[in-house]
Amino acid sequence: MLVPGYVELRDRGASSLSGGKGRAHATWEEEEFCSPSRSGCVREPRGQSRLGCETGSLEGVRRVSGRTIVVVQAHQDDGDFYCGGSVARWCRQGDRVIYVIVTDGSKGTMDPQQDPAALAEIRREEQKRAAEVLGVKECLFLGYPDGDLVPDLALREKLVAIYRRYRPDLLVTHDPSWKSYLLHPDHRITGEMAMYAAMAAGMPLFHREHLQQGLEAHQIAEALLFHSPDPDYTEDISDYVGIKVKALMCHRSQFYLLGQAESALGISFDQLQFLYQRKPESLPMGVVRERFKRVVMTAGGPAL
Repeated sequence: MLVPGYVELRDRGASSLSGGKGRAHATWEEEEFCSPSRSGCVREPRGQSRLGCETGSLEGVRRVSGRTIVVVQAHQDDGDFYCGGSVARWCRQGDRVIYVIVTDGSKGTMDPQQDPAALAEIRREEQKRAAEVLGVKECLFLGYPDGDLVPDLALREKLVAIYRRYRPDLLVTHDPSWKSYLLHPDHRITGEMAMYAAMAAGMPLFHREHLQQGLEAHQIAEALLFHSPDPDYTEDISDYVGIKVKALMCHRSQFYLLGQAESALGISFDQLQFLYQRKPESLPMGVVRERFKRVVMTAGGPAL
């Protein structure tokens, strides 16, 4: 059963998308979107945060609305963790945000008895609920096995087709530039392939078969890379931290990771849940930001 507004890819040997509005190849299923209810918001204290954001002064903050934004992420909670506050803000300022989740998340547990297929289904449902909280319009699940991702032409073609179908103004994805031993390989490969596909999407001789499906070349204007070792772009999410926390709470299967909230906020995750659900005004206040590496895109790849 699909949550309204979300699209799921079931690989039956065809990865190409059709050019029809709101409809793709036979590998896609889609239902009407239901607008998410708006949530209250809280703020974090100044200092370092490990909820995928930082606190402190704001410089270079840009405010643009009315865009189409595609967020390409390796696992079901990556976008919510690293840029969930920005996504909530973009959605509420009039942008259309589409999530692309590359792997099935089937290995995201420390429980050796967990069934991988069952976990993958749990994490899909968690992502759908979290996306609804943030205001994301569609989720596309590519379904690659978690932890086994490799850079190949089939993945590039799927991403190119998505870019040409949705024609985004902005691509948001993992920064692949970390040293390989410091980064989950799925994160690095997803970031690499998302950027490679952005280059190919703008050049018409890449995947020429897309023209027969009504998908013309599309040049993405810019990319924001999250979890970057060299960030130079800031989004103020001070008014959206509560929404981000609420979205993260949807990923119940991943609570063993979200214990990082203890060091980020100085309270346990259980206390954080209680305060948000019962006394949101009791959470610490301050300025919060999410930081990215901004890449201006041109025909043939990033501008130098």
